[in-house]
Amino acid sequence: MKEENEVSNQRILATITDEEVAEIKSLSEIQDNATLAKDMALSTETKIMAEIADAEASNAIFDWFNKMAEKYGFSKEIQCHVNFEPRTICEGLSTVNEPHPGGPACSPEIVAMMQDGTLCEQCGCHMGKPTGYLRLCEDCGGDQG
Repeated sequence: MKEENEVSNQRILATITDEEVAEIKSLSEIQDNATLAKDMALSTETKIMAEIADAEASNAIFDWFNKMAEKYGFSKEIQCHVNFEPRTICEGLSTVNEPHPGGPACSPEIVAMMQDGTLCEQCGCHMGKPTGYLRLCEDCGGDQG
């Protein structure tokens, strides 16, 4: 089932269904909300609860990638990411450099880089060195600093 086609110089590991796209988008949204709640928490208890929700969402995303690896026959050891248009899973970390209508690719690696400020939290473009917090690029309403 593995496709050897290339899209934007990325080896396609699988073409996924609309339902699978909806599932990963939903998981990513849950994690985004948990991250936001964690960042905005006013009490230690709320922050801990948000950190737990964030970790659970991260694990669910990881499990989703493992399920796709089993279904489509690629190695679970391969670093990969999701492209929402076209609906594909590609090998390697995302090289997103422009906004996607449904948001950036959301592998666990991409999410971690967004959370540490390396990538724009909205479009996924490279923001420079990690800052330890979420950031937006100029095109998404933030600043590059």
